[in-house]
Amino acid sequence: MQLHGFSDASKLAYGAVVYGCFRHKDTTITTALISAKVKIAPIKDLSIPRLELNGAELLSRLLKAVAKDLDIPLRQIFAWCDSTAVLGWIRKPPEKGSVYVKNRALKIQQNIPALHWRHVSTSTNPADIVSRGAFPQELLLNSLWWEGPYWLKFSPTEWPIKLDIVDLPIKEQQSENQIQRSVQVVRIQSKVMNQKSCTILIP
Repeated sequence: MQLHGFSDASKLAYGAVVYGCFRHKDTTITTALISAKVKIAPIKDLSIPRLELNGAELLSRLLKAVAKDLDIPLRQIFAWCDSTAVLGWIRKPPEKGSVYVKNRALKIQQNIPALHWRHVSTSTNPADIVSRGAFPQELLLNSLWWEGPYWLKFSPTEWPIKLDIVDLPIKEQQSENQIQRSVQVVRIQSKVMNQKSCTILIP
Protein backbone atom coordinates (compact mmCIF):
# COMPACT_ATOMS: atom_id res chain seq x y z
CA MET A 1 0.00 0.00 0.00
CA GLN A 2 1.15 3.51 -0.83
CA LEU A 3 0.12 6.84 0.67
CA HIS A 4 -0.24 9.86 -1.60
CA GLY A 5 -0.86 13.26 -0.04
CA PHE A 6 -1.78 16.54 -1.73
CA SER A 7 -1.74 20.11 -0.45
CA ASP A 8 -3.07 23.42 -1.75
CA ALA A 9 -4.06 26.88 -0.58
CA SER A 10 -6.14 29.89 -1.51
CA LYS A 11 -6.87 33.21 0.16
CA LEU A 12 -9.78 31.46 1.90
CA ALA A 13 -8.13 28.35 3.33
CA TYR A 14 -5.39 25.79 3.01
CA GLY A 15 -5.70 22.05 3.23
CA ALA A 16 -4.34 18.55 2.73
CA VAL A 17 -5.80 15.27 1.45
CA VAL A 18 -4.36 11.76 1.78
CA TYR A 19 -5.20 8.71 -0.37
CA GLY A 20 -4.35 5.07 -0.10
CA CYS A 21 -3.29 3.15 -3.22
CA PHE A 22 -3.78 -0.61 -3.13
CA ARG A 23 -2.20 -2.97 -5.68
CA HIS A 24 -4.11 -6.23 -6.05
CA LYS A 25 -2.84 -9.66 -7.04
CA ASP A 26 -4.11 -9.14 -10.58
CA THR A 27 -1.91 -5.96 -10.70
CA THR A 28 -4.90 -3.61 -10.79
CA ILE A 29 -4.74 -0.57 -8.52
CA THR A 30 -7.58 0.95 -6.52
CA THR A 31 -7.44 4.23 -4.63
CA ALA A 32 -9.50 5.67 -1.78
CA LEU A 33 -9.69 8.81 0.32
CA ILE A 34 -8.26 8.15 3.79
CA SER A 35 -8.06 11.52 5.49
CA ALA A 36 -8.40 15.24 4.82
CA LYS A 37 -7.86 18.38 6.80
CA VAL A 38 -8.55 22.04 6.08
CA LYS A 39 -7.86 25.26 7.97
CA ILE A 40 -9.18 28.75 7.42
CA ALA A 41 -6.52 31.19 6.22
CA PRO A 42 -5.37 33.50 9.02
CA ILE A 43 -6.89 36.96 9.35
CA LYS A 44 -3.42 38.41 8.85
CA ASP A 45 -2.93 38.79 5.12
CA LEU A 46 -0.40 36.26 3.83
CA SER A 47 0.96 35.81 0.34
CA ILE A 48 -0.22 32.80 -1.66
CA PRO A 49 3.26 31.19 -1.50
CA ARG A 50 3.18 31.41 2.32
CA LEU A 51 -0.31 29.96 2.45
CA GLU A 52 0.84 27.16 0.13
CA LEU A 53 3.74 26.56 2.52
CA ASN A 54 1.28 26.27 5.42
CA GLY A 55 -0.68 23.76 3.36
CA ALA A 56 2.44 21.70 2.75
CA GLU A 57 3.29 21.73 6.45
CA LEU A 58 -0.25 20.60 7.26
CA LEU A 59 0.12 17.78 4.73
CA SER A 60 3.47 16.68 6.16
CA ARG A 61 1.90 16.32 9.61
CA LEU A 62 -1.16 14.53 8.27
CA LEU A 63 0.91 12.08 6.21
CA LYS A 64 3.16 11.35 9.16
CA ALA A 65 0.16 10.65 11.41
CA VAL A 66 -1.64 8.44 8.88
CA ALA A 67 1.56 6.52 8.09
CA LYS A 68 2.11 5.87 11.79
CA ASP A 69 -1.47 4.65 12.31
CA LEU A 70 -1.36 2.35 9.27
CA ASP A 71 2.28 1.32 9.70
CA ILE A 72 3.29 2.51 6.22
CA PRO A 73 7.07 2.75 5.60
CA LEU A 74 8.51 6.06 4.43
CA ARG A 75 9.51 4.62 1.05
CA GLN A 76 5.79 4.18 0.25
CA ILE A 77 4.87 7.82 0.97
CA PHE A 78 4.55 10.52 -1.69
CA ALA A 79 3.70 14.18 -1.14
CA TRP A 80 2.36 16.37 -3.96
CA CYS A 81 2.15 20.16 -4.24
CA ASP A 82 1.33 22.46 -7.18
CA SER A 83 3.53 25.35 -6.00
CA THR A 84 7.08 25.37 -7.38
CA ALA A 85 7.96 28.04 -4.81
CA VAL A 86 7.07 25.72 -1.94
CA LEU A 87 8.89 22.79 -3.53
CA GLY A 88 11.96 24.99 -3.84
CA TRP A 89 11.81 26.00 -0.17
CA ILE A 90 11.34 22.38 0.91
CA ARG A 91 14.26 21.26 -1.23
CA LYS A 92 16.49 23.95 0.23
CA PRO A 93 15.19 26.19 3.04
CA PRO A 94 16.51 29.78 2.67
CA GLU A 95 19.61 30.41 4.77
CA LYS A 96 18.87 34.12 4.88
CA GLY A 97 15.67 36.12 4.86
CA SER A 98 12.31 35.01 6.22
CA VAL A 99 12.39 33.06 9.47
CA TYR A 100 8.73 32.24 8.78
CA VAL A 101 9.60 30.37 5.61
CA LYS A 102 12.75 28.71 6.94
CA ASN A 103 11.13 27.33 10.11
CA ARG A 104 8.18 25.84 8.26
CA ALA A 105 10.35 24.37 5.52
CA LEU A 106 12.52 22.68 8.13
CA LYS A 107 9.46 21.27 9.92
CA ILE A 108 8.21 19.85 6.63
CA GLN A 109 11.58 18.20 5.98
CA GLN A 110 11.53 16.63 9.44
CA ASN A 111 8.09 15.10 8.82
CA ILE A 112 8.46 14.14 5.15
CA PRO A 113 11.95 14.45 3.59
CA ALA A 114 12.35 16.60 0.47
CA LEU A 115 13.04 13.54 -1.69
CA HIS A 116 9.41 12.48 -1.30
CA TRP A 117 7.90 15.74 -2.59
CA ARG A 118 6.70 16.06 -6.18
CA HIS A 119 4.92 18.56 -8.39
CA VAL A 120 1.29 18.12 -9.46
CA SER A 121 -0.76 20.31 -11.78
CA THR A 122 -3.62 22.29 -10.23
CA SER A 123 -6.12 20.53 -12.51
CA THR A 124 -5.41 17.13 -10.92
CA ASN A 125 -4.77 18.33 -7.37
CA PRO A 126 -7.68 17.20 -5.14
CA ALA A 127 -6.51 19.53 -2.36
CA ASP A 128 -7.70 22.39 -4.57
CA ILE A 129 -11.21 21.32 -3.56
CA VAL A 130 -10.59 21.74 0.17
CA SER A 131 -8.74 25.04 -0.24
CA ARG A 132 -11.52 26.66 -2.28
CA GLY A 133 -14.50 24.87 -0.76
CA ALA A 134 -17.33 22.83 -2.26
CA PHE A 135 -20.93 22.02 -1.47
CA PRO A 136 -21.70 18.42 -0.37
CA GLN A 137 -23.72 17.75 -3.51
CA GLU A 138 -20.72 18.76 -5.60
CA LEU A 139 -18.61 16.07 -3.93
CA LEU A 140 -21.02 13.16 -4.32
CA LEU A 141 -19.95 12.22 -7.84
CA ASN A 142 -16.52 13.88 -7.81
CA SER A 143 -14.06 11.05 -8.49
CA LEU A 144 -11.09 13.40 -8.02
CA TRP A 145 -12.18 13.91 -4.41
CA TRP A 146 -13.00 10.32 -3.52
CA GLU A 147 -10.29 8.52 -5.50
CA GLY A 148 -7.62 11.14 -6.19
CA PRO A 149 -6.06 11.83 -9.61
CA TYR A 150 -6.73 9.22 -12.29
CA TRP A 151 -3.00 8.64 -12.79
CA LEU A 152 -2.63 7.15 -9.30
CA LYS A 153 -4.03 3.97 -10.84
CA PHE A 154 -1.15 3.83 -13.34
CA SER A 155 2.45 2.76 -12.89
CA PRO A 156 4.92 5.36 -11.52
CA THR A 157 6.36 5.84 -15.02
CA GLU A 158 3.04 7.39 -16.00
CA TRP A 159 2.82 9.80 -13.07
CA PRO A 160 3.37 13.54 -13.71
CA ILE A 161 6.88 14.62 -14.59
CA LYS A 162 9.18 14.88 -11.61
CA LEU A 163 10.58 18.38 -11.33
CA ASP A 164 14.01 19.22 -10.02
CA ILE A 165 14.06 22.76 -8.65
CA VAL A 166 17.62 23.99 -9.11
CA ASP A 167 17.48 27.79 -9.07
CA LEU A 168 17.55 28.61 -5.35
CA PRO A 169 17.00 30.45 -3.08
CA ILE A 170 13.67 31.87 -4.25
CA LYS A 171 12.78 35.42 -3.28
CA GLU A 172 9.58 35.31 -1.26
CA GLN A 173 8.41 38.77 -2.32
CA GLN A 174 8.07 37.67 -5.94
CA SER A 175 4.58 36.88 -7.18
CA GLU A 176 3.74 33.22 -7.87
CA ASN A 177 4.02 33.81 -11.63
CA GLN A 178 7.41 35.48 -11.24
CA ILE A 179 8.56 32.61 -9.03
CA GLN A 180 7.58 30.04 -11.60
CA ARG A 181 9.42 31.96 -14.33
CA SER A 182 12.56 32.26 -12.19
CA VAL A 183 12.73 28.59 -11.25
CA GLN A 184 14.68 26.41 -13.64
CA VAL A 185 12.92 23.11 -14.13
CA VAL A 186 14.75 20.02 -15.26
CA ARG A 187 12.68 17.19 -16.71
CA ILE A 188 13.61 13.94 -15.05
CA GLN A 189 10.99 11.86 -16.82
CA SER A 190 10.05 12.11 -20.44
CA LYS A 191 6.34 11.41 -20.34
CA VAL A 192 3.96 14.34 -19.80
CA MET A 193 0.52 13.74 -18.37
CA ASN A 194 -2.33 15.68 -20.00
CA GLN A 195 -4.89 15.97 -18.55
CA LYS A 196 -12.76 26.87 9.76
CA SER A 197 -10.38 23.71 10.90
CA CYS A 198 -11.83 20.26 10.45
CA THR A 199 -10.68 16.71 9.86
CA ILE A 200 -12.39 14.08 7.71
CA LEU A 201 -11.59 10.42 8.32
CA ILE A 202 -12.83 7.69 5.98
CA PRO A 203 -12.94 4.21 7.59
